[in-house]
Amino acid sequence: MSDVSESPDVVLLTIDCWRHDAPDEMDSFEALTAEYRRREAICPAPATRGVFPAILAGQYYPFVYDGFDEIRDGARPLMDLLAEAGYSTGGFVASNPFLSAWEPYFDTFWNDGLTVDSSLLPAKLDAVSETLRNATDYARFRGRVTTTELAERAERWYGRTDGPRFCWLHLMDVHVPFLPGFKRSVESGLVRTLRSHYEFSKHHSEVDGETLATLEALYWECVDYLDEQIGKVFDFIDDDAAVVVVGDHGEEFNHGKYGHARLYDECVRVPLFASPTAAEWFSGAEEVRQLDIPATIASNLGLDVPSNWEGAPHGDEARRSFLLNHSPMLNRAYTGIRTEDRKVIETFDAETRRQLRTEAYDLAANPDETKDVSGTVEWEGRLRDELDEFTSAEEVAGNMMEDGTDLHDSTVETRLRTLGYK
Repeated sequence: MSDVSESPDVVLLTIDCWRHDAPDEMDSFEALTAEYRRREAICPAPATRGVFPAILAGQYYPFVYDGFDEIRDGARPLMDLLAEAGYSTGGFVASNPFLSAWEPYFDTFWNDGLTVDSSLLPAKLDAVSETLRNATDYARFRGRVTTTELAERAERWYGRTDGPRFCWLHLMDVHVPFLPGFKRSVESGLVRTLRSHYEFSKHHSEVDGETLATLEALYWECVDYLDEQIGKVFDFIDDDAAVVVVGDHGEEFNHGKYGHARLYDECVRVPLFASPTAAEWFSGAEEVRQLDIPATIASNLGLDVPSNWEGAPHGDEARRSFLLNHSPMLNRAYTGIRTEDRKVIETFDAETRRQLRTEAYDLAANPDETKDVSGTVEWEGRLRDELDEFTSAEEVAGNMMEDGTDLHDSTVETRLRTLGYK
């Protein structure tokens, strides 16, 4: 084991729903990261629950979860490795129930009180409390925990904790229901904003064109709102820290539906930025698999990469990534394989397992994925064979179809509903 007593702090900043094109609209963030190396990261799933086994533990999600709130024994998350090497670890999440499963691997962890057994109040009283709090936040047209509030909480931990430190912050300002603050909501039109939220609550991904346009406009207002606050995070981080900023997944607006369930690049291609201390770690291929982020961090700190990690230290060659998602709300399962310039997506009925559609995209010629070339290109068969081999493996076939929203705690249920998962 390497001695890390002189190693830099490591800060992992993940941003929910951060599309690959969002940084281009963030002037403050651009100034703060002027000396950072920019890459694009490829997500193994289009939603939070599916990507964090990759980002934190170097594996696809069917190999990691054991129910909604537990990580399987032997998963060996990055935090485990760093703690064994002498790092203090802190995790700070801006209210996302899907991330509470990682709490046991941190010295300090905060997720707005959200765990599967988070309620200490009687169910009816707790429901009233949650309703009042959500109503207060909604009246201010701001999210439950803003970046400013989360940064202040993380800063207190950072300031009182000896190094080296591993600090993870997960920001939620650009996640639905898209509350960009009262001023921006007024400028966008309060009636339009309220109507879009109502329509989304009723129809989710099947909203009409007008509602979709309003939601997209509100998304970009939330990106601006995030940009206004994000300096609070950079203010307290040591200048020589190894900082990695990455989206967990994107957001789909341009393929006829809204959300983050399907496997288009709108959802599975996100920005990645590495500070000067970490820039060389990501100096190879332009695209970085999220699967490779923990191995890249660990190996550059002199730590051994666990043998059960699928991910490996980032290198010069782009690597193919498998893509998986089960959406109980849509009753769909999606599988895919993506190389640097090609992609195959398969869609299934989640209940019957019947295959409904196959798509293929030449990403070099058609990066927006508007022209499905399935059935017309010879490489499709090779990629489908690789994908079939992966998805037929016992662990993937047996654990891909999970219902991560079948809970009983009213606090968690209410928060999932607010985020559009119910």
